[in-house]
Amino acid sequence: MAKNRTIRIQLARIYGKGCMFLKSHADEYIESLGTIKTYKKYKKGLKFTSKKMDVYEKIMTLHHLKHKSEGGQASIENGAIINAIAHQYLHSLPRNEEEIINDYIREWKKLHYEQVQIERADIEIPFEVVAAELSIDNKGKAKVNRLEKERKKEKTELQKLRKEYEDR
Repeated sequence: MAKNRTIRIQLARIYGKGCMFLKSHADEYIESLGTIKTYKKYKKGLKFTSKKMDVYEKIMTLHHLKHKSEGGQASIENGAIINAIAHQYLHSLPRNEEEIINDYIREWKKLHYEQVQIERADIEIPFEVVAAELSIDNKGKAKVNRLEKERKKEKTELQKLRKEYEDR
């Protein structure tokens, strides 16, 4: 499970926090197909109170786009962050229908990742900073290294200087 948590954190850094199923508008895509039981119908069939429904929609899980039973690994390429209800929904579908949705999410991830890379292309980031951001300990927290400490110290000093300047 620690591996799944680590992958969820890395996916959130790349694609942003939140349910990829909803962010990709997979629910709307399913409705447009008209052949697969919709997410809305699935939610209506659940016997949850609205309060409990809200709780489950905030719980994010790692969905393996290629099932573990089929050799799918917990990885950035094979993972998607989705809420608990969407996860139950996907696994309630026949495998061939779930695969249609998984392909849709894969395509969204690819397009979204390319867009993020284009937006970041103009920003020059030193290799040490990238390496520091990618290093994660087994608890899923970013390791604080010397460069990050120096950056925080410089930021604090700048804030002090600005305050002194404003006080004059």
